[in-house]
Amino acid sequence: MRIHRITLRDVKGIRACELNLPDAGVVVLEGPNEVGKSTVVEALDLLLDPRARATSKAARVRALQPVGRDVGPSVEAELTLAGHRVRFSKQWLRQPRTELQLLAPTRELLAGDAAQQRFDALLEQGLDRQLWDALRFLQSGGPLVGGLCDSDALTRALDAAAGADLHSDQGEDLLSTVETEHQRYFTPTGRPARELKEAVRAAQHARDAAVDRHRAVHEVEQMSDRHEELSTRLAAAQARRAELTAGLDEAMARAGRAEEALRTLERAEAAEQEHAAAAARA
Repeated sequence: MRIHRITLRDVKGIRACELNLPDAGVVVLEGPNEVGKSTVVEALDLLLDPRARATSKAARVRALQPVGRDVGPSVEAELTLAGHRVRFSKQWLRQPRTELQLLAPTRELLAGDAAQQRFDALLEQGLDRQLWDALRFLQSGGPLVGGLCDSDALTRALDAAAGADLHSDQGEDLLSTVETEHQRYFTPTGRPARELKEAVRAAQHARDAAVDRHRAVHEVEQMSDRHEELSTRLAAAQARRAELTAGLDEAMARAGRAEEALRTLERAEAAEQEHAAAAARA
């Protein structure tokens, strides 16, 4: 199995994340604490686990849902598996779904149980489950469990590492290659060469830049949450203002009617006094 791409949406503290992996070499996930490195691997585990179906409500599935957000966590991966290039995705808890798209050598689109069953069959052919589980236990720091003796991939790797290749006629070529590579990065006295120093400096700058960007993203997320809170409060205040404005208009109308009644009363009293004065003169 080879992983080409992993995409996460609304998984724990990750709103959206896409990792594109090279076709060769070793991939290292590096970043500050709590940035989501373990979450990516955990989400991939659940995607590949036949027991973690889209309709599952297991505790480790529920743990993927972001705190305080009623959304459905989703994971998608593009893989080469058992000779097929596939794109497989699941969404849990809210509007659960499972989709499998075969990209090569033939094209096919499946959904639901049919997608899960077809993907499980491909996993059975293309993934050494015992080795995968063992690697995951080692990566998480947990205890190593049994089952490694049943791993064909691990057996072949150990045989190659301990075999006669290093003692064959090609051994000198291998040592020469190692020496050439060592001289590329270290001086004859064992100190880091210029290329290694520059690579270390570049790595440190990239790490610092990643930390700064992570901090900036975190600040933007905080401001976004604050903006959402203030927008909600503003909408409530505007609704209350409209209500109070309507009440004020009604009160002003009643005050106008009361003022007109008072003027009418004053005119009536004045007329009554004038009539009384006229009667007294008569």
